Amino acid sequence: MRTTVLLTAAALLSFGCATSSSSQGSPSFDSRLPNMGDIVKAARAQSWGAELKQIPAVVVEVGSLSSVPYMSFGATDLEINVYGDPAEPAGIEIGTKSESPEVRAQLRAFLAGLLSEADRKPLDGLADGAEVTNDGLALEITPPTAVDGFGAWWVTAFHPAGVQSAKVSVGEVEQLSQAAGDPLTAPLAFSDVGFHPAFSKYPRYKAPAGGKIWATSYYKQDGVYRRR
Repeated sequence: MRTTVLLTAAALLSFGCATSSSSQGSPSFDSRLPNMGDIVKAARAQSWGAELKQIPAVVVEVGSLSSVPYMSFGATDLEINVYGDPAEPAGIEIGTKSESPEVRAQLRAFLAGLLSEADRKPLDGLADGAEVTNDGLALEITPPTAVDGFGAWWVTAFHPAGVQSAKVSVGEVEQLSQAAGDPLTAPLAFSDVGFHPAFSKYPRYKAPAGGKIWATSYYKQDGVYRRR
């Protein structure tokens, strides 16, 4: 699920803009993932996620996640990304640069706990580098040595059809993003969570400095992404 990122800067457009999804006609899906608020709340209730803060969500240029809006949250040795509609996510990925088997087991167990019993079952024994799809929900373990691992270990749950339906056009990317170095003036996803104090220079696992980042808060209504 991890890919290289767009390095071209763009100016922040006006707030309150709306963009109709260019994915109309893509396969429909019913998300079986919890909403972003519940994901973040559950993560912050864990000892390893107590300090979770919002961090930049770098716009992806190529690969399966290109042009898919998402929001990102980070803590020590931890990064969580929630893709697509925050109310009905297309995917969740959790990464760590810790080499501790215990930490990785905790994150795998956490993701499993977000899923139904039937959906979490394929995670049991899933090896690093493996991916399995069950009834429209894919589960994947990406090792740090993978090209798209960026030195981190990742456990991911996503709807392939949801990822396709979450994509927006190049013009819509411009409307929903800002240059990474621009002042942070848009509202955050959760005021009680807040953003990392070094937000504009936060060392993302998979992103070099610069580029564009998605709006820090958005929602999807009637197939249209809207900035808050």
